[in-house]
Amino acid sequence: MSTLQTTYIQKPGAADAFAIPATDGTAGQLLKTDGNGVLSWQTVSASNLTRETEEASTSGTAIDFTSIPPGVRRITILLDQVSTNGTEYMLIQIGTGGSPTTSGYFSRTGQTFSANGNPHSSTNGFSTTWGSIAGNRTGALFLHNMSGNKWICSGMHSANDGVNIGVVMVGGVVTLSGELDMVRITQTGSNTFDQGSINLILED
Repeated sequence: MSTLQTTYIQKPGAADAFAIPATDGTAGQLLKTDGNGVLSWQTVSASNLTRETEEASTSGTAIDFTSIPPGVRRITILLDQVSTNGTEYMLIQIGTGGSPTTSGYFSRTGQTFSANGNPHSSTNGFSTTWGSIAGNRTGALFLHNMSGNKWICSGMHSANDGVNIGVVMVGGVVTLSGELDMVRITQTGSNTFDQGSINLILED
């Protein structure tokens, strides 16, 4: 039986050296330094994408995703034929401490199939315009961490009520009071969801 020996890597022009751990590690691991000359084996993730559990948007006034871990820098919100029982705008709210932030947003939205684009502004969330009770939304919206706790929202989704078909565009910004840990999909009023599903993809 062989005995593992500690191996050192000499740093050019320095008297000290990096000590390689006296273990084999496991397949696929890489050596990582802590910045002070200490090396350790680290497992490298095959992907930095995490898909949350898909939620049905068939009831209630809000769909919450509350298990977002620290360090997330980009969130994709996926909408699959999401609709409500009324004509209110859908609203994306993000939050910290498990609660949604309901003010301080700068948000603009518009659609391609309305004569004037049906523009809408919002300060209590990232809103998406759509004024048909029978309409549904399918597409992707993106939340980008710009710096610190500032988040940019952008994206588009299709809108289809069987008569009018078009594209809705969204853009906005908000700065949270702390690190983002939740996303809420709701409306500007009290309409309830009645169709579709929603999911998130997280990137660190």
